[in-house]
Formats: sequence, structure tokens, C-alpha cells
Amino acid sequence: MIQRLGLAFRILLPDQYLRIDTAPFGEKRAGFRGKTILSAVKELGRTTVPPDRLKDQILQSERTRMLQLLLGAAAMVPQTLSIIQKQFTGASRTRAISVYGAALSVGGVTGQVLGGVLVDLNIGHTAWRGVFFVNVPVGAVAVLLAVRKLPADADVKGRIRDGLDLVGLVTGSAAVLLLVLPLVLGREQRWPPWTFVALAGGVVLAVVFVRAERGVADRGGRPLLDLEVVRSPGLPSALIALAAGMVAYGAFLFVFAYHLQSGLGESPIRTGLTFAPAGAAFGLVGFFWRRLPTAWHPSLPVVGFAGAAIGYLLVGLGLHDGSKGGIWLVPLMAMLGAFMGASFSPLLTHGLVRVPPARAADASGLLTTVLQLSLVLGVTVFGDVFLSLSGHIGSHPSAVAFGTVLLALCAVSVAGLLGAVPLSRSVRRAVRAAA
Repeated sequence: MIQRLGLAFRILLPDQYLRIDTAPFGEKRAGFRGKTILSAVKELGRTTVPPDRLKDQILQSERTRMLQLLLGAAAMVPQTLSIIQKQFTGASRTRAISVYGAALSVGGVTGQVLGGVLVDLNIGHTAWRGVFFVNVPVGAVAVLLAVRKLPADADVKGRIRDGLDLVGLVTGSAAVLLLVLPLVLGREQRWPPWTFVALAGGVVLAVVFVRAERGVADRGGRPLLDLEVVRSPGLPSALIALAAGMVAYGAFLFVFAYHLQSGLGESPIRTGLTFAPAGAAFGLVGFFWRRLPTAWHPSLPVVGFAGAAIGYLLVGLGLHDGSKGGIWLVPLMAMLGAFMGASFSPLLTHGLVRVPPARAADASGLLTTVLQLSLVLGVTVFGDVFLSLSGHIGSHPSAVAFGTVLLALCAVSVAGLLGAVPLSRSVRRAVRAAA
């Protein structure tokens, strides 16, 4: 169910991204709408009847969380980077992107920590549903701050004069559906023939989508995605590295939390606190990396992916025997978080800082699409691998499954490193040219 709702959220993203520039409202109003829906659905989540088993609790909680994404985040998420790109320039834009990257990534880890604390406190006998209480006032504060602090939208009259790119919207969404749906349902249905037909159809529709977007641009229209943005210096390499990093990150959060609670019997609060060192290090490095020597900046994503690969490998090896890791797990998680912070925030900055403001919406929509789809694929693919392996009979099936998945995440991080290398070279060339 997590993957299915995540897929639905991903399919809604093109529609919301298109509306940034073509519907008669702008980024601020779209983001305001998304925050409001997000907070309202979180309130619905806490009134859901809780299941009895741990697995069902996790899945039902995630169903509601993904419903929040489906209804609210699809409207809110694509606006953030677009606002940053349009409202900031130069060093200010670099700082804003760094803050965005640190907040986005640390939020996932912080949610694990705070969620574990709230579940263990069991306020009002709400069990896991208590995690939804805190989100409503946070959402209300975010809406008030958005009204007071975000710049007013520019005059949007005339934005629809070129019409909606319905061909791009339909073919793009259908391509994603046909490519991801077999990955979500294939294992549980034992890979019937329709899954392979869907994958082939998704590839065909992806080609149709690209050709359709080029045709709209050639005719002087407003395509759903202006493919010229992909030619921005450093952006293609950044997208490849970002995809690999987010696949590994999403998978790690899911399988580690599941292994700690279901495999090792840890309480929710201990599970959440296990992530605390990684979250703290991620946030500190992601926010303050600009204070490192300037000559180091182009190499940070490469170093970060290399360190993250080593971190995944060490965590997997340390827990593959069914142990709880011991005291060494604390510094190891901090190291892993630091390397992830060194890769993610500089990666976003280097990939976006040279995108022209006129193409900010295109770059933001493309990056958000890659980021969210990669997270969904990470949970879907590696979550399925983990659940399949942990169902085998043995002394420590969950630990063996966890170690196997972490070894695979090490390989995924190496792939991200290979994508970060061209980006590093591009940034170095730009620095030398500007000198």
C-alpha cells in the first residue's frame, strides 16, 4: 500500500508542476493549498482505527502518510525550489539551496526520532496515531508563515494563453504508471506477463513524451517540461547522482526501521533514537558545508557518496549476525549521516546554481520528480527484497536480509559516485573560467 499511494503521488506531480506556470495561480498559492491539505489529512490519520500487529501498524500508518503526500505534497513540493530559484541569486541562492537540502533530508530522519518518542509516550492511549497530533499545529504555523513571509505571486493573467500541455501530461503520467506499477505489484503477483508488457509500453510512452515535448517547444508553445533545461551545466550529472542517492536513502530508512522493530524487537523510541546521530550529522554538514575551504566544494559530492557507500557496508556487516550493534553503532551512524550531508546539499547546489531563472520551474519540477520517484523506487524495490528475504527460515532471517540490502545500497551509492564525478569536473571548470 505504501508503494501504491506513493505511485499515485508521483503521477500527480506532473499535473501540479504544469500548473505552476500555466494555471491562474502562482507558486505561493499552490504551496499554501498544499500545506493546508497536508495538515488536514494528518488530522484524519490520527483517528484511524489501529491494527493489532506491528506490521499492520506500520503499513496503516504509512498509508495515511502517503495519502498526505498524494493530496497535499503533490501541490506543495514542486513550488519550493521554484521559489528559491526565482527569488535568490548568487551566494544567497547557494545558501538557500543548502538550507533546503539539509531540511529536506534531515526531516526524514527527524521524523523517525520524534515518531518513536510519541509512540512510546502513548499520549491519550493513541499508540502510533499520536504522531499525527504534532503535525497539525506545525502545519498551521507553516501556513501562517507562508502567508506572512513568502513573496506575493506575480500577475498570473495570461499564463494560460498557450493552453495546457495535455499531451505531455497524459503521456508523461502514463509512462510513469506503466514503468513503476510492475515494480510495485510484480513480486506479489509472481511477475505475470502483463508486468513485462507494461514495462515495454512505459518505455515507448517515455519516448513519445520526449518527442511530444520537443514538438510543443518547436511550435512556440509551453511544454510540460522544457527539455532545454537538461542542457544546463551540471544538471544531468546531478540528476543521475541524486537518483542513486535518494534510492539508497529511502530504502535505508525503511529497511533499518523495520529491522530494528520487527527483527530485533526494539521499541519505537529506541528505533527513532538510533537514527538521531545520523540526522544530527546530516543537518550540520548539509548546512555548514559552505564554510569548508572553497577548493574542497567541487569534490564534496564525490567524497560524500564514497563515504556513504562505506557506511552502508559497515552497518550491514555489523548487524548481519542478529546483534544490535552496540556502542559502535552511534559513531558509525553519525559518520554515515555526515557523508550523506556532504553529498546531498552540495549536489543540489552545484546542479541548480547555474540554471537560468527563466527555467527555474522546469529545473525544479524535473529535480522534484527525480527525487520523489527515486524515494518511492527505493522503498518499493529494496523493501520488497528485504521482506522477501526476511521471510525465510533461519536463526536471524531479518538480519541476513538487512545485511544483503545494505550491501546492495553500497553498490547504489557507488553508482551515485560515478554520476557525481562529471559534476565535480564541471564545477571545477566553471571555477577556473570565472577566475
